[in-house]
Amino acid sequence: MRRLVSVALVAAALAVTAPAAHAATAPSSPEAPEASEAPAATERRSARAAALRAVRKVIHGDLVVLRPDGTTQAVTIDRGQVTAVTDDSITIERPDGVGVTAALTDETRFRGFSREKLEPGVPALVVHADGSAIRVVTHPRRARCAEHPAACRRVADRRAGARNGS
Repeated sequence: MRRLVSVALVAAALAVTAPAAHAATAPSSPEAPEASEAPAATERRSARAAALRAVRKVIHGDLVVLRPDGTTQAVTIDRGQVTAVTDDSITIERPDGVGVTAALTDETRFRGFSREKLEPGVPALVVHADGSAIRVVTHPRRARCAEHPAACRRVADRRAGARNGS
């Protein structure tokens, strides 16, 4: 199921960004392709980067995913800040102001923070189906940045300076 959800996220991102990525890399005229055209590997990397940028902006999505046994399952993806965590549920508030609650079961998988370390204010992505969370994904660094935004801005500024050669 874990691989299935990962494949679904990447597939959704590619479906959204593939036309734009193709338009950006396609030759401007229908004549012969240019001799300096980028290799296929570079195009795949740029398409993957575009897909990941799109996934990072998703706050809600309804997907139908293909399970290993050939059946399909409808899943919902919601991203936002954790507002409440109990022994049996998690509630997040999406950036558009909608609150989403999903039941936590023994089958729920956690990536990033464990169930015990989840607390209000942590950014999270919840994949759920039929009211039960399948996966809760958090990013510990982003959670620290939510608590200490000035420190994270300083680190980001230093990294940007290093990339620009200053």
